[in-house]
Amino acid sequence: MKLAIDLRSPDRHHVELEVTGGRTNFTVDNRKFPFSPIGYEVSALRCQSLSLPDGDQTFIAKCLQMDEIGVQALADHINESPGLVLKEAEWGEAENEEGGEPVRYLYCVLADGHKRPFRSLSGGETGAVLVDLAIAKANILAAYRPTLLIIEARGLSMGEEYLSLFLKTLSSPDMPFQSIVVTTQLDDDAVWGGWQVIRLNRPGPLGVRGQFTEIVVGDMHSGVPTSDR
Repeated sequence: MKLAIDLRSPDRHHVELEVTGGRTNFTVDNRKFPFSPIGYEVSALRCQSLSLPDGDQTFIAKCLQMDEIGVQALADHINESPGLVLKEAEWGEAENEEGGEPVRYLYCVLADGHKRPFRSLSGGETGAVLVDLAIAKANILAAYRPTLLIIEARGLSMGEEYLSLFLKTLSSPDMPFQSIVVTTQLDDDAVWGGWQVIRLNRPGPLGVRGQFTEIVVGDMHSGVPTSDR
């Protein structure tokens, strides 16, 4: 398997990663290294379930792999730099029925201009809000270090409308970071135009069909072949 990306550290560098027989080789600007000599940041969005615990910051922090204080500040940051779907965000508190610490809830203003509680949004809207927050985090990181955003699409429940909107934006050369989307199924091949698709095959037992995971990579070099593994 061979991948190629461009990193800004702060100058632009061409990096190639090749995995052969369990070994990895890095090439930076046509010079080989045993590991990547360039520091970078990996930011991930992982949502296994849309069931919400007490406190929206707890759920969002788990999805973005952040601490709860940082998540609350990140949502506040949306008011200065609105996302594609999430235009404004505001935190509110409600008394805990069990008499403990007040529970914090996030109120969202989406593109329709109406303010609604985060936990009242549809599955697709919830996924879109999470992706906007993940993009905001990646934008902040990319200002000071090369950044890769990994989005696990499973569990986000985004329809084609939201998915197409984010894919178009994430694949833009103006984005300061690179993106990888991981999914178990490409629901509509058309929305992935311009993205490179890498299929990972996990063979099953004898006589049982193996499972496939699709990894979709944005802003890739067209000369790098798509690989099956």
